[in-house]
Amino acid sequence: MIRSPQTLVSFALAASVVVACAAPRDPELERHVIMQRLKATAPKAPEASQPAPPAPPANAPAGPSAAVKTYSNADLTRLFAAAPGTGARITATIETSQGSVTCVLEDQRAPQTTANFLGLALGQTPWRTREGADPQTRPFYDGLTFHRALDNFIIQAGNPTGRFNAGPGWRIARETGANDLFEQPGALAMIDDGDATHGSQFFITARADKSMGGRYAAFGRCDNPDLVRSIANAEKRAATDGKPSTPVSPVRIERLVVNRTE
Repeated sequence: MIRSPQTLVSFALAASVVVACAAPRDPELERHVIMQRLKATAPKAPEASQPAPPAPPANAPAGPSAAVKTYSNADLTRLFAAAPGTGARITATIETSQGSVTCVLEDQRAPQTTANFLGLALGQTPWRTREGADPQTRPFYDGLTFHRALDNFIIQAGNPTGRFNAGPGWRIARETGANDLFEQPGALAMIDDGDATHGSQFFITARADKSMGGRYAAFGRCDNPDLVRSIANAEKRAATDGKPSTPVSPVRIERLVVNRTE
């Protein structure tokens, strides 16, 4: 039986809520992506009676318009060398207003993602939050908040403007070499809206979830699971659509410190 486009959209909207509860994607973004897929696959009505396409949500992304960045071997060497210290492991300590979380980064299994994160954290890679703005070279993450959290699931940070799809002015491809990190709590990974759409927003998991492997780029393992769960389970603002995910009192990143350790 062939269903009408309107029926398919209704099913898609319901499915988007389920997906939003099962993974850290933004519910509005899921809705937009599914509706675009349906527009491409649903049978078309005769031209005279075909309804106008539904308007996208007001805060839906315009699409992956930012340039896709690939770090060269020279870039990787430079950014990994920028981490102070002489140890074999690169760590990132996220000092927050409620305590600290230290993450060991996967510079071998997720080199592009790790280099991208380091360039932003250390202010080594100039970034801008909108087209035409002056490039910034200060540490990107200092002063930002964990603006989104899901109970016993994830905490999310790295949003410089408040728009859910905001980033540094470029995108990088998804790496899947460290998928096993999702098999335990404390995985550090990138938020995305497609295969080549990582930018600056990251999340830390509060529980193990193997199903996230291959869907998100994991690039580190973080300690202090009690703090991660505390931030994830804090009081949220009431939501008019989807699952409440905005903390009433977002936790601030006071400083993100990168080091090399043994």
